[in-house]
Amino acid sequence: MIALLLGSLIAATPADTVKPVKFTADAGLVSTSGNTDITTYNLAEHLLVNADGWRFDQFFSVIHGETDGEATTALWFGSLRAARD
Repeated sequence: MIALLLGSLIAATPADTVKPVKFTADAGLVSTSGNTDITTYNLAEHLLVNADGWRFDQFFSVIHGETDGEATTALWFGSLRAARD
């Protein structure tokens, strides 16, 4: 239901108000210590380009975690997408 509502709002936006390039980035760090030392960080970026009826979407993220100096979590994700209106 929410997806349909958001889709209709996006479709109702005039084409000339859509920004041609949009970039967002995200970073985070968690570090705890005590009986166990835990460090986790995450990085992500998203690039969206609208040009001549085409939409190019690129996304990348990484999450890495260590416990007592040993890697315990490693998640890498990336995607590319091209779509024509």
